[in-house]
Amino acid sequence: MRFFVIVSLTMLTSCSTVYYNFWETFGQEKRDILKSNLVSVKNEQVEAQEDFKSTLDKIRATYNFTGAQELENYYDDIADDLADSREQATGLKTRIRRIEQIGDDLFAEWKSEAEQIGNKDLRRDSLAKREQSLKKFNTMLVSLNHSEKSLDPVLVRLNDHVLYVKHQLNAKVMGAFQIETNSIKAGIAKLIVDLEKSTQATADFISQIQ
Repeated sequence: MRFFVIVSLTMLTSCSTVYYNFWETFGQEKRDILKSNLVSVKNEQVEAQEDFKSTLDKIRATYNFTGAQELENYYDDIADDLADSREQATGLKTRIRRIEQIGDDLFAEWKSEAEQIGNKDLRRDSLAKREQSLKKFNTMLVSLNHSEKSLDPVLVRLNDHVLYVKHQLNAKVMGAFQIETNSIKAGIAKLIVDLEKSTQATADFISQIQ
């Protein structure tokens, strides 16, 4: 499966026609490919929520430190979280761009094919259903893009936090440390809410294309 994922990513970025032809050999139409990517992005969002919640819990627990070793252990954990979060953010952004492209191609094909229908009533009905589906798809994209835009500011704050801890591996500075953490806690908490809303919007759209 990993081979197919790598091949499909390469083909999508190089030539959409080749990419779709490749998957059609496996019986996968644009609609199937879009749904598969939507399910994947929904799962990635859920995973990101859980990871950011875990990071937030670690930050909230910093006030219970009793020594420098605990702070150093915390730094190791939070630095790993930052690396994981960056990787997840990159994956989500890539997946969202892929969904946008597949959606554009699918709705363009739908319109082109619908306009070829000779029966006026059938053509009108098909185009009307396309517009309804396109509106729902665009609503979902707004939510996805909003959650994506929330990622970078939080990652910047988290990076600042990690660097601050790295430079202050001394339990005696916890007074200033507490002030610094308030901003990142608020940012992560908001990001979690944005991801939850985006995940629900994605799930709602998936349920309508079953």
